[in-house]
Formats: sequence, C-alpha cells, structure tokens
Amino acid sequence: MKAIIGGTGIDKSEYFEAQAKTVSTPFGDVEYMEKDGIILLPRHSKGHSVPPHRINYLANIEALSKLGVDSVVAIYAVGSITEKVPFLSYGILSDYMDFSGRNITFFSERVKHTDVSNPYDRELSKKLKKYLPEAAEDVVYVCTNGPRFETKAEVRAYGMLGGDVVGMTGGTEITLLREKGIRTAGVVYSINWGTGVRKDIEFPSDEKVEEMSLVVFNAALSALKD
Repeated sequence: MKAIIGGTGIDKSEYFEAQAKTVSTPFGDVEYMEKDGIILLPRHSKGHSVPPHRINYLANIEALSKLGVDSVVAIYAVGSITEKVPFLSYGILSDYMDFSGRNITFFSERVKHTDVSNPYDRELSKKLKKYLPEAAEDVVYVCTNGPRFETKAEVRAYGMLGGDVVGMTGGTEITLLREKGIRTAGVVYSINWGTGVRKDIEFPSDEKVEEMSLVVFNAALSALKD
C-alpha cells in the first residue's frame, strides 16, 4: 500500500471526493481517503482544521503502518531560506533539521535508536524528480514548532546551518516514518520567503497555492504509481 501525506492546498484534490474512512490506533482515530489503491492522509485533518503543533503525529503514522503502507510521498508548503528553492518553486528533500522541540517517538518505553543518515528514500525521490523535473534536489528542511512564523534571527541561523526551507511538520513526520521503516520521499513548494530573507514577506493567492499543491500532488501520485 502507498500513501500521500498532504497539507496546505491538498484539500482541493479530487481525492477529497472519495468517501472518508477511519482507522483506529492506540493514539486516536485517523481519517483518510483512498482512491485507486493510494491513500491520502490530510495531516491537518479535513478543512485544514488542526494547527501544526497540535497534529496527532503518532496516530497519523501509526495509522499508515496499520494500513500496511510501505511507501509515502510527503508534501510540504514551506518558506524559502536560500535561493536553492526560491519563492514559488519546488524542491525534493534529502535531509532535515528538527528544531520543533517535540518529544514525539514510538520508543518512549524502550531503547531503540533509529538511523536517519539517509532519511528520504533515494529511489522514490528520483521518481519524484522524473515527474517534477523543475524541482531542486538535495534540499534541507528545517522544522520548527509553529504556529508562529520564525524570527529574522532564527531564519538567518537556519541558513548558516545549511537549511534551505523552513516548515512546521516535516521533521516530526519523517522521524516517525523512519521509526516505522516506511520509505519516504519529501517534496516541498515555497509559498513565502522566510522572515528577513527579503524586505517583505509575500504570500501567493489562494489560487496559486492550490495550483502549486496540485502540481506536487500529481507528481507524487505518478511517482507512487511508477
């Protein structure tokens, strides 16, 4: 089984026309859609109703594991820190830094150390590049807690440390996906510059966000079906 985890703009996908299903986990119930054998899990729930710091990450990833998912493409709307992924462009993730401070793991009761030396699956990432050729590669994602945006000083520091884009969900998700052994590719689309990178923070129209989200969604679908 394969799955897409999506957030901002993904609720406009035709997948949301499919009847929602629910799976129960020890961490809570999770709602998802399924079409043509591929699951769509909206990380913020339908209607984008749950903010990033309140997402039930454990339930979401446990649900995918319980459903037998072995491959995931995770889609993220991000802010750009460097020119590698400029505003209104796309990128494919190769690494991440997590500054969210979330103490979230499946291994709180027993000792197990998870290898994240190559967090994003190279083969699946290559397939994503095939269907989204304009996307930058080897992009480093910085995860913060949210829901506030980052300060100018934080964005400067993240750039100096090697971050390319900043978001509020990806670090937690990829850690849990690696703990479950689910191979994952990550794709981002930039909907603003990080605070202080440009004089003003600019946001695209809702229509542009929807357009970009569907571009990456279709690329994710193609990569999973390839």
